[in-house]
Amino acid sequence: MAVKTGIAGNIFAFGLFLSPIPTFRRIIRNGSTEQFSGMPYIYALLNCLICLWYGFPIISPVIILVATVNSIGAIFQLIYIIIFIAYATKPMKLKMLGFLVSVFASESLNKFDIVLKLPMGLEQYWGQSSWPCMPISKELHKRN
Repeated sequence: MAVKTGIAGNIFAFGLFLSPIPTFRRIIRNGSTEQFSGMPYIYALLNCLICLWYGFPIISPVIILVATVNSIGAIFQLIYIIIFIAYATKPMKLKMLGFLVSVFASESLNKFDIVLKLPMGLEQYWGQSSWPCMPISKELHKRN
């Protein structure tokens, strides 16, 4: 039952990852980001990266579906961010690039910290790797 629910969740999440396509068609067609914000895609990328780590087999071997959906989501969000940056004004490009670098830097530090602590035992890190997903998801949905 859990596997069926996980597969259904992945299908619905995939639909959510496709939902910005009309916005990006408009951005490409008009050649401008207009008044759109790129922050929801930064938040979504950060959320996908954190949750991807939580679902990674070395951390949680039994929830691979979490890793699959979030890896797909991270790819979609990165594509959206690249398109957004390509059509943004110069100040917005710099701002978005700064946020993108900070997302990757913070995730790298987080993963490095947890990997250093892995020899002490995985059980204590399951909770540490999953707790950031909730506040980021809440912020993401509040901004959309």
